Amino acid sequence: MLAQVAKSSNRINRLDNRLANQIAAGEVVERPASVVKELLENAIDAGASRIEVDIERGGTRLIRVTDNGCGIVKDDLNLALCRHATSKITTSEDLAAINSLGFRGEALASIASVSRLTLTSRTKDSDFAWQAIAEGREMNVNIQPASATIGTRIEVRDLFYNTPARQKFLRAEKTEFGHVEEIFKRHALSNFETAFILKHNHKVVKRIPAGTDKQLYLKRIESICGKPFAENAIPFICEHEIVKIQGWIGGYHFHRSESDLQYVFINGRPVKDKMLNHAIRQSYQGLLPEGRMPTYVIFLTIDPHKIDVNVHPTKHEVRFDEQRTVHDLLVKSIGDALNEGGLLHPGSNPEFEHSQTESSGFESSGFENSTNQDTLTPISQPAFSRHETNYRPRSFSYSDVHASDGRNKNYQVRDYSLVDQITINKLRLNSGHWVVISQQAAYLVEEQQWLFDYLQQLIIGERVSVSKPLLFPQAIDLDVADLEEFDTLKQLQNLGFVFSPRKKNGILLQQIPCWLASVDNDLIISLFPKWVKSLINTELEKNNLDDRSTNQQLVGLSEVCCSLIPLSSQMMDYLLIENKNQLDNSRAVKAITDKFVQSLFSEDQKSAD
Repeated sequence: MLAQVAKSSNRINRLDNRLANQIAAGEVVERPASVVKELLENAIDAGASRIEVDIERGGTRLIRVTDNGCGIVKDDLNLALCRHATSKITTSEDLAAINSLGFRGEALASIASVSRLTLTSRTKDSDFAWQAIAEGREMNVNIQPASATIGTRIEVRDLFYNTPARQKFLRAEKTEFGHVEEIFKRHALSNFETAFILKHNHKVVKRIPAGTDKQLYLKRIESICGKPFAENAIPFICEHEIVKIQGWIGGYHFHRSESDLQYVFINGRPVKDKMLNHAIRQSYQGLLPEGRMPTYVIFLTIDPHKIDVNVHPTKHEVRFDEQRTVHDLLVKSIGDALNEGGLLHPGSNPEFEHSQTESSGFESSGFENSTNQDTLTPISQPAFSRHETNYRPRSFSYSDVHASDGRNKNYQVRDYSLVDQITINKLRLNSGHWVVISQQAAYLVEEQQWLFDYLQQLIIGERVSVSKPLLFPQAIDLDVADLEEFDTLKQLQNLGFVFSPRKKNGILLQQIPCWLASVDNDLIISLFPKWVKSLINTELEKNNLDDRSTNQQLVGLSEVCCSLIPLSSQMMDYLLIENKNQLDNSRAVKAITDKFVQSLFSEDQKSAD
């Protein structure tokens, strides 16, 4: 039987126009939502400021898209329903820099081949509209006068009426409309200045007004993605010479069981790109419970010459000229937003659930809450200053701290709720101490000693430092001979530094420890050679821990600590989480009374008056 078929079809025949269009429709028109996507793209490319979508029976009976765009002139209506006819591009050079959503010129012809299509359009220079109806086996186009406002209205009726094999694969009305609604949401999200209306079976499902004011963008996000996402969204922006990345992401505590709140747009085009998805997953790695999905609305703006969108029939995938750079920039921008947005600090783990945005008990004394959700960009990090004084581990008492020290205005108070319900408030005093208050007790923490003990435990291997990759590996000039000492190399690795030797003298720093994530990279690079020199003669053993006052080999580690004092608020947050179980048994910590804490504030209040 197969041999007979092969014998009878060994000649090459030209397919008729309708069959060719139906084959093309197999790639473009999968279900009613595919039709809505193509029609919405045409309306947006026409410069419409208002788009209305009417759906009946999930789109199987009727899909009507009406816009107030530029319209189509009468002489072009026939061409509009022909394959490979478009106003979007004219030369091969245009294909290398596509600025429109559509460009292939086959969508309308493909849709018309599997439905009953009517196109009505009017331009601003025309006194009345013209209507094109595609019908018959040869898809002849009949053009006649019609009544309509400026813009275009396309009606697609009885989808797949002439291809029963395709029609039987359609799902229930509710399912098909759900896909239509998702396409509608994506285009409404990427076009803030356009008003959208969605109707199903003559009932308005969504009405989204145009958001010409940037202050209203979040309101639009809320109307599409829901109030919970809008309330937990962290705005961020990253500008680079290659790409601009901006949008909103849900903190690691706001996640879903499905990927229904994940939107990525490139130059206004909704995409589902594997590389971009990988970058986003990497940013959230280790922060979400197993099986849970992050939430985000992300916009990338890039030179059209540096991407290729003509790689997939539905244009969902793209190729980048500098794929790795875009990937790393996306990882960094999301990571920075999570770190700096007040919901996560570098290297923290899922134990650290969320930050409190309510006012702390210190606010009455003039402290500022560090979580600011009114700004578009994340809060900036405090600057670091290097103190050249030598530091030696020492003990301290209340006499080291006086109420007149007051508080450091460069530091802010944060409230953190841990899973064990120990709420920590903190503030820094000018004397180099921090007041840390939990629900159980109040503590006085010497920051240099606190950092010293933590780094000491890293170096001897009692703790493991988590590292984070640098967006761009940094070349550092230093004498490689300094790293030939096994102890020095091992200590740097234990601290969390990852690097490789360069062909010439020096190293390529690839990853830094998370406890340094809040420190400016330029400062780390400038201090790294000095840290190496300091650690050359540092040989730490576990039995040295109780003999710090006489162990001269600890001076090197002391110098590392000294270069990072005063600690930033972010670094102190990190150490508090890492050492939250050691507040009661650390030599850097002293329990203090409520009376002592009150004396700090009363004295400070007097000085303020």
